[in-house]
This record gives sequence, structure tokens and C-alpha cells, in this order.
Amino acid sequence: MKADRFTARDELALTKPEASLTAAFALKGHTVHKGQDGGFYVSRYGLSRYCKDLEALQDFAKLVGVAQ
Repeated sequence: MKADRFTARDELALTKPEASLTAAFALKGHTVHKGQDGGFYVSRYGLSRYCKDLEALQDFAKLVGVAQ
């Protein structure tokens, strides 16, 4: 990708581990949004939780039974 074509959307693109975990959350009925600060917002049933990084997101996934 050319440097002159870089957009904010590219900065928010998910890596493979992030995309896989986001898909696992989706299968359990959660939505995951990546924030501009690199953190993640997970929501379900009108409740939300902020995870500061991928490791925190993985820990939360284990807590709610999304991942083992």
C-alpha cells in the first residue's frame, strides 16, 4: 500500500488473531469494535466492557466462555 493512500480506516484494520477472536465473540452473540486507542469494546444485551489490548480481550473471552 502506498503511503499517500493511508487512511484512518487502515489503522483500525484487524490482525488475524483479532479477527479470529472477534468472529468467536460474534458466534456467541457479542459485538466487538476496535477503538482508535488500540483497545476493544465488547457489547451484548446493552452492556459493554472495555478491553485495553488483545491480551485483555482474550482474558475476557475466557471469562465469558467464548474461548478456552
